[in-house]
Amino acid sequence: MYFDPTPKKSREDMFDFENEYKMLKEALHERERLIVIKGLRRTGKTSLMNVVYNELDQPKIFIDMREMAPLNQENFAKHFYLSINEAMSQVDYLRAILGKVKSIDVGIKISIRNEESTISILLKMINEELRKKRKKMVIFVDEAQLAKQIQADNLFAFIYDYLENVKIVFAGSEVGILDKMLNEEKSALFGRPYLEIEISPVSDEKAMQFLAAGFRETGYRVTADDLEKIIKKTDGVMGWLTLAGYYVSKYRNLEKGLKKTEEIARSIILSELDRFFENRKEARARYMLILRLLAKQSLTWAEIKRGFEAKLGKISNNRFTNYLSTLKDYGFITQKERRYLITDNLLAYAISS
Repeated sequence: MYFDPTPKKSREDMFDFENEYKMLKEALHERERLIVIKGLRRTGKTSLMNVVYNELDQPKIFIDMREMAPLNQENFAKHFYLSINEAMSQVDYLRAILGKVKSIDVGIKISIRNEESTISILLKMINEELRKKRKKMVIFVDEAQLAKQIQADNLFAFIYDYLENVKIVFAGSEVGILDKMLNEEKSALFGRPYLEIEISPVSDEKAMQFLAAGFRETGYRVTADDLEKIIKKTDGVMGWLTLAGYYVSKYRNLEKGLKKTEEIARSIILSELDRFFENRKEARARYMLILRLLAKQSLTWAEIKRGFEAKLGKISNNRFTNYLSTLKDYGFITQKERRYLITDNLLAYAISS
């Protein structure tokens, strides 16, 4: 169903994305070692990964960095090991390795036969079996930028450098943070070539086609004017389009469905903002002021700074620019030519309300 609000898992439920789907499928069968899917929140990255993951007939694991709470090296290592373990158990020629693994420590240490080693030894054993069978394993990592926080990018750099039979697919919505993890000189992954697949909000024409197809599935009839109202509210963000289609169909009422969409979107967005502010409590008022200024209209750097200083007093150019850069890195604002703006209408609504 197109209007299922959870990430898609099968190709028939995913509308369009033909080019991105083809690029990812082809990359997994070619020489690419690292593939990076980039895009703002709710544009369809996880759905694309899910669909291709489910279709893949080879050893594979799926890691969602958001599933580890709290996010730390210990929880990541345990989660990663268990995912590798599950993947091995489903493949005959990898299952034999399990017999050599005696135990796992709460950290990243495991015992192979009687020798203590790190998880990297297990990965090398897997890589060798893959080499013998001329097979590949694919590791999918959703919200991959979070790996940088716990230095898990070091593990992925090791995989890239030494395990030629293992491919990595990253997806991330905090695009600036993901870029830094891949491209900053001090990053563990710096200098590794990768294929980039970018996912953007859909055009009004595509949004119209998606909504029309979705409402046909539900049997609820809407007018062209109704579709235009939904598109204007959701700004072409596939996740919001899906949510609006779901609630309008559920309530069989446009206004009631859009109102519910606003409520749910506001709750989701405020939770995301709360996570963003967890380590920025002292600067919360400054970031929120910038967001509120931009929620009203797009502004230039100078216009935002004037509005900021009118409320909170003087601030140095460098410090102010850092605030804007951080909000861009985390996907809350974007820049078109010389103007900054909130990334979508429902985000602006949540901030304003």
